[in-house]
Amino acid sequence: MEMEIYAVVKSKDSYAGNYLVTDGSKDYYLKTPEELGKYDFIEISGEFSDNHIIASSVKNLGNPKIKDVIGKLNLKLNDWNPSIKSKIIEDCRASMENVAKALKFMSIVNPKSTIRFHNDADGISSALSISQIIGGLKIQHNSAIYFNKDAFNDIPALKYDPYSAVVLLDCCTNEESIEALDLLKSADINIIAIDHHPCNPKIREMGIMLNPWLEDPEEDASKYTSGYLCFEVAKLLGHDTSKFVGISLAGDKSKIMEITPKDKERALVFDFVASYSSYGNRLDFYKDLVNDSALYSSILLKANEHIENVSDAISKSTKKEVLGNGLVFITLDIDKVAKKSEFPGRGKITSRALEMENNENAVVIGYNEKSMILRLGHAAFEKGLKANEIVKSLMAEYGPENASGGGHAKAAAFVFSGLPSEYILSQIKKIVSEVK
Repeated sequence: MEMEIYAVVKSKDSYAGNYLVTDGSKDYYLKTPEELGKYDFIEISGEFSDNHIIASSVKNLGNPKIKDVIGKLNLKLNDWNPSIKSKIIEDCRASMENVAKALKFMSIVNPKSTIRFHNDADGISSALSISQIIGGLKIQHNSAIYFNKDAFNDIPALKYDPYSAVVLLDCCTNEESIEALDLLKSADINIIAIDHHPCNPKIREMGIMLNPWLEDPEEDASKYTSGYLCFEVAKLLGHDTSKFVGISLAGDKSKIMEITPKDKERALVFDFVASYSSYGNRLDFYKDLVNDSALYSSILLKANEHIENVSDAISKSTKKEVLGNGLVFITLDIDKVAKKSEFPGRGKITSRALEMENNENAVVIGYNEKSMILRLGHAAFEKGLKANEIVKSLMAEYGPENASGGGHAKAAAFVFSGLPSEYILSQIKKIVSEVK
């Protein structure tokens, strides 16, 4: 039967002129006089018989970008059946399926790749899910930003291999990362990202992107954690990574699915270890940690002790004011609580202050002379407040030379210089007070 397909060369068979190729779902033996290289992307016309092809025409398309390959191969996915039924997840379907196809393609050709995962429970659980699909070097990324120095570390390692890719999990889809990502793109390195932080729409141009903020920036898109998104992607490829979802949700305080006490424990342990781990810490340690009962128990005990000590310090250091609109404005001098290079960090201390208040109307500001960290209760968010929008308005007022930052709708931060913290606190309080 005469047919036409797109395929990728997997290997050259021992018989001259015979190649093992795949269309993404099925392998074929291809007979052709054309000289082909491993992983060449080809367009075949010929006589098909079971799993053999006698080619009448083979067009070699070289090694294009993964995004240009996945739309032409027969990369079958499981039926679409997300665990959460919502408009924003439905809007993410095309992006989610594209990421799944890209990862399936990578699992077939096994290109050189680097997986960079954010240094917290969400980033770690994301990497644990994705590592069930693809191999590659796994690197803990201790920043929300992909810097030029990261690009120049990745480019020499990946540039010379077909279909090589950097996979970014729970980080690096922000505006600050675009310059370095553009370096990767210019080096013909594929970029795949799964993230849930507010992002610049230009990030779509960088590669294959999955981020709910690209679909609906008005909703609380951040609650769909990277770990949850990775779980849905893995499910499309037949992998059950549900044991990692709760860790992700617990770590980022998301309530979109059930979280067990064990999930909370593991998230705390991962966050504790990640806060002390140097840049580049490998994923295998986290994978093995949950099976090492003695070490796991010891870390859990120490992490809980740190949280308890911090909680005592928070209760002594917060100032609270009920505003006319019913919102509770809470300030916390963060340097009276945080210890340099110790767990928990300033962001988690501010989140802990919000938890301790146990009031959905609360707005907590952790501050020092150089930074502001904002955390909002759900009712404050429902009234129309967005932490990242507050930060954006302050940055616009003070200018890029004096302030920078970003974040989620309910959690954001920014750093500043040349401005008194008392003045900035009063500006934030004014914004919060004006909400109806």
